[in-house]
Amino acid sequence: MAICILIAGRSLALRKRYSFVLVMACIECLFLPFGTILGVFTIIVLSRESVKRLFSTAGVQGSG
Repeated sequence: MAICILIAGRSLALRKRYSFVLVMACIECLFLPFGTILGVFTIIVLSRESVKRLFSTAGVQGSG
């Protein structure tokens, strides 16, 4: 589980694997109290349209 959380954190930094990061944020909500706080705030941030655009443009730039 810790490795998956680390991969999700690295993916956030690189703006890749949006779905994986979102799923990991949902799973993190099960770990009280800090996981819940981090998971909820991550879900809130990931739901923003501007963040979705960042993830989609990072994939396009990285493949070129």
